[in-house]
Amino acid sequence: IYGQIERHVRNAGFEMYNLQVEPGPDFSAGHAEIRGRNDSVLRGFFGGYSSMEAYLKIDYLGDGVWYAGTASHPFRPSMPGRNLELEFLIHPTADFEASQRKELLEKGRSLQQPEPISPSKWKATLPDGATVEFIGICENPSAGKQWWGPDGSPLDYVPYINTEPYYPPRDDRKLYEFAWRIRHAGSGGSATRHSFEGSQGSYYRQIRDRYGNRMIQGLSANGYDFDKSRRKTAWNVGLAAGDWQTALVVEDKPGETKFLDKQRIILNPPEIVNGKIVVRCFEDSRSYIRDYNTDFALILWEDSARKTVSLNRYRENVSDNKDTGLREYKFTLEDVSMSQIESVCFRYRPFDFVTFKNISLVPGEDQGFEIELGK
Repeated sequence: IYGQIERHVRNAGFEMYNLQVEPGPDFSAGHAEIRGRNDSVLRGFFGGYSSMEAYLKIDYLGDGVWYAGTASHPFRPSMPGRNLELEFLIHPTADFEASQRKELLEKGRSLQQPEPISPSKWKATLPDGATVEFIGICENPSAGKQWWGPDGSPLDYVPYINTEPYYPPRDDRKLYEFAWRIRHAGSGGSATRHSFEGSQGSYYRQIRDRYGNRMIQGLSANGYDFDKSRRKTAWNVGLAAGDWQTALVVEDKPGETKFLDKQRIILNPPEIVNGKIVVRCFEDSRSYIRDYNTDFALILWEDSARKTVSLNRYRENVSDNKDTGLREYKFTLEDVSMSQIESVCFRYRPFDFVTFKNISLVPGEDQGFEIELGK
């Protein structure tokens, strides 16, 4: 593969100076990133670019034959005119007859057509317009195994490929991979809370498509383990909804409140510590209100406009005091001045919830799956 790529780059009039080839999770496909240059006198005379780059998808066609074709880079668009178009077959022995070659090229092009995940039939729409889709479930590691839906019915596609177990197998546990997709409404923000009923632990690993690229949009997945005898679970999902409400604001003196008469909240005004602006906020971790999305924020002036900005971007440290039950958040502000700051606030907004009930942990068995909306 390396040799064939270099040969085709040279035939196109470029000298290759960087090549990275990465296999996909199950080695049935992969991708290559190429960079090259053209320092010839003719290029300078006739014009054109001195450098080029190319991104190739590589697919196995069977019988020792691979197909490589130029595609758009999934994370980095190239400059117009600098992307080298390549398409070729890779085979360790002799070349093919014209008809056979044409057939293999068409097969390779067909394999590399985008395959977006179709909308799930297990879907809920929340009051603010956000959607939650359950995509599928599979035993871990999922590579080569059958995925199924929450009602036990088999999926006719593979959401992603994972060849590695999340941890060494245990006799009393069974580990599954769950895939889902969440689309937030425009005003709802991105805060999400979810849990699987009866899960003994959760595990995360970057998921990749068959070419070995990280899947960073449109799909989420985690691993969860359950007691081996368990046959169903429920997935509870909460999405932040509506506008922020303010429960406490402090300017130059510390302030305290009990959020919903349950959770103690303490805010301190900004102070200068070792030449830096520091804000310290506290919440009672033992009385945490799980039905609300909460946030410590800064109210400030920027370009003559009053803005409210989450302090999460400035978070430096979080520590718990077991004696008081208070969790302290330390924020160090680096890109604002004291003159811009008006106040510090504690704000909240509710979660809208949806529960996917009776999800089957056994392929082929319907455990009475249903979807329930609630606040």
